[in-house]
Amino acid sequence: MDPPPAVDRYLTMTAGDELRVALVHTPPGYQAGIAAPLLIDFHGYGGTSERTQADHDFDPLADAARVVTVYPQGLELDVELTGWYTISREDQSDDVAYVAQLLDALERQLCVDPDRVWAVGHSVGGGMADYVACELADRFTAVAIVAGTFYPRDRCEPAEPTAILEVHSTTDDVAPYYGRPYFVSVEAWFAAWADRLHCDPDPSDDGGRVVWNGCDAPLEHVRLEGVGHEWISAETALVWEFLQRAGTRSPEP
Repeated sequence: MDPPPAVDRYLTMTAGDELRVALVHTPPGYQAGIAAPLLIDFHGYGGTSERTQADHDFDPLADAARVVTVYPQGLELDVELTGWYTISREDQSDDVAYVAQLLDALERQLCVDPDRVWAVGHSVGGGMADYVACELADRFTAVAIVAGTFYPRDRCEPAEPTAILEVHSTTDDVAPYYGRPYFVSVEAWFAAWADRLHCDPDPSDDGGRVVWNGCDAPLEHVRLEGVGHEWISAETALVWEFLQRAGTRSPEP
């Protein structure tokens, strides 16, 4: 008998007072009794679930590894452009609460491996992935960010150590590598995470890949040149390799 084919479907729910939608892709051969890893991919500013699914191109990799991929749709922020509330949620939709509710629904409907639940994001979606690393760290085992937009945070107290990768081009003019008013530099962002994960103070740097040592969970950075703010196929490969290598939470001793 042939294995079940891959399936795309939309998962809708009401979170707060908003109707929320996510595109869910189950791989071929998915079986309800076998726990599958779960990847949630947050689109950038102005993006859509469908375009992110196509542009990031995780599904062929996920299909081969029997990973469920999910592409949530952000709400309209302004001038019909969609995104995530990563600056302030006062009097705004609580996207972190929505993600927690989305995870609850996925875990009810699918057989999800809780030790392999991953968040991925690009641009403001990377900022959203940063938020869940802070506020839902007990539910995400790894977070991978490409060209993240990071704003100053008042508080980040993760409940569990989560593996983190960030990929960023030094020529990014949308989320500048060295920061600008209201944007935290990549260096400062990593310094904060190195402190939270209790890393040794001096990372190894081979000129492009930076790895912190002695951390409670892996913390890595890939520094690119000349890519700008775009998501390219090489970044998909970098993210996927990291998630496969570092995205399983080790059991308690």
